[in-house]
Amino acid sequence: MAGIAENLPTVAERAISQNGRRRSLTGHVSLLLFQPGAFFRLLPPLHANRQWLWIAVIALALTGLYAVRTAAPSAETGDPVSMPVDTGSFDAPGGGFDPGFIPDAGPPPDIGLPSAGGGVDVATNWSTALVAAAGLVVQWLALGVILGEVSLFNGLRPQFGKNLQIAIWASVPLALMTLLQLIYISAGGSVGAPGIAGLLSDWDGFAGLSPLMRDILWSLFATVTLFWLWSLTLVYIGARQALHGKRWAVLITLIGWVMVLVVVPVALGRVSAPEAASDEAGLIEMPMDDLGMPESFGEDVLPGGDEMMEEGSEAEVPVRPAAPLNRIG
Repeated sequence: MAGIAENLPTVAERAISQNGRRRSLTGHVSLLLFQPGAFFRLLPPLHANRQWLWIAVIALALTGLYAVRTAAPSAETGDPVSMPVDTGSFDAPGGGFDPGFIPDAGPPPDIGLPSAGGGVDVATNWSTALVAAAGLVVQWLALGVILGEVSLFNGLRPQFGKNLQIAIWASVPLALMTLLQLIYISAGGSVGAPGIAGLLSDWDGFAGLSPLMRDILWSLFATVTLFWLWSLTLVYIGARQALHGKRWAVLITLIGWVMVLVVVPVALGRVSAPEAASDEAGLIEMPMDDLGMPESFGEDVLPGGDEMMEEGSEAEVPVRPAAPLNRIG
């Protein structure tokens, strides 16, 4: 009875519920951010209130716009795009690079450069935005399915409609973060490493880990942000209040959701940790002596160093005669 009593709405919450139909979208968002417990306890059925649909549309629009602004900045600023060149694709006779003619590499790839009239490639931008928006929809659907475990632990049938509402409303902090990032980019700023992934570059032991472990850690650190933790907290409150889930059941569900967010992008090849600079440049670390020179300078660095040292040791070194001293007197 105690568990049921704590989930019953208070007098103030009944008043909020009675005015729910007259509350605007801003009122719903304000109640969610400042009184999340009351918001999820009074969560109406999926068909009774369509405010969640507007939240979904706004979140999808912000996600698509952010993907366009960060994936193709040259299409908007007109800056040149550096394209990688595969130098190994031109095999000239005799081992030289210049074959003496222009090779037919086919039509250039579509990279979304501005057209002659100053416009941008609209099809590329729409494709980028739709792919990013589709990824957010997949996350909502996946979280809606995973939240069904909370109802199953209570011995009840999962309520996918309510689970989907929790997933969409809990993404409001992420939409707010995306809006702030768009404002920052419009003001001339640039977004660096995602999340707190930049901290991994300061860890000396990160480069010594296995490639799979580096990718998983990079995916985890790239996901963690203050707004993401805020969103995860809303999922916890929604599962506790709207689904009446037990604390341990909700925690297990959240751990499973975090594992999905971290591991699935790595398994699909969408997220990978950047390689170390020494590995990219193909540099070889060699032990140094006290004078800053390689210890095996004559043996490993110089070709034929052993023969040169042996010949030098057997040959007689000519001695220059000393100059006569000028005596005075």
